[in-house]
Amino acid sequence: LARLRNSEDAWFLVNGSSCGILSAVSACTRVGGKILAARNCHKAVYHAIYLRNLKPAYIYPQMDSEWWINGGIFPDKVERCLAENPEIQAVLITSPTYDGVVSDVKEIAEIAHKYGVPLIVDEAHGAHFHFSNYFPVSAADLGADLVIQSFHKTLPAMTQTAVLHNCNERV
Repeated sequence: LARLRNSEDAWFLVNGSSCGILSAVSACTRVGGKILAARNCHKAVYHAIYLRNLKPAYIYPQMDSEWWINGGIFPDKVERCLAENPEIQAVLITSPTYDGVVSDVKEIAEIAHKYGVPLIVDEAHGAHFHFSNYFPVSAADLGADLVIQSFHKTLPAMTQTAVLHNCNERV
């Protein structure tokens, strides 16, 4: 799978994407550290924050007033939070959201890396992105460092089939 996806490593997970989120957050933060997390994240992120005794800084997605759903995360908000909180050790966003909204992962990754922190992307609902040009580009191909995908949500896979991609040597 790592060869197929051009990632450094790919681990199949035994407990869905929640396991990957817990692993990714643990790999990127010290106990008692700080993480920048999108407020529309999966409950596993809050679990990881609790387990690692992290201090979260939250970033709120834009609101799509036409559909009344959460939109994407604006890169300038990420930059502002990182500038104001130099102790942040990782950035975690959900893209696509549960409603299919994709953030500008490439720009967010560039900003995170400028501040020396890894970008974790919960791409649970975007495991299919890599397999067709009709879909958005996967976060794994846009500069994210760790990408968690739930194959069972959008690909033909058994329940709780998920993968954690380590996309480069940053983590």
